[in-house]
Amino acid sequence: MALVTEIELDATSSGMVTLEAGRDGGERRRRHAGRNQRKTMQPKLMTVDEVAEYLNKPRSWVYGNWKDEQIPFRKVGQSLRCRPLDLEKWLDQQID
Repeated sequence: MALVTEIELDATSSGMVTLEAGRDGGERRRRHAGRNQRKTMQPKLMTVDEVAEYLNKPRSWVYGNWKDEQIPFRKVGQSLRCRPLDLEKWLDQQID
């Protein structure tokens, strides 16, 4: 059984790192997933079809106007995808 010598917070990943004394006397690190990492998972990205349905617009309008209207799409490979939260923020800005 390894002796735990120190526990520190790894600020880059919000995970815990346990430093243990190895059999040869050296340190061995064991990384544990942070509790917040599972809760911060992003929701599913929306496709052009899903955005069109949400906005009650034809798919052709979304494709034809996404750049001019600054709809917050990101290219994933050759496909356009949008985060639901970004679309909500964009929509709120359109009403103001």
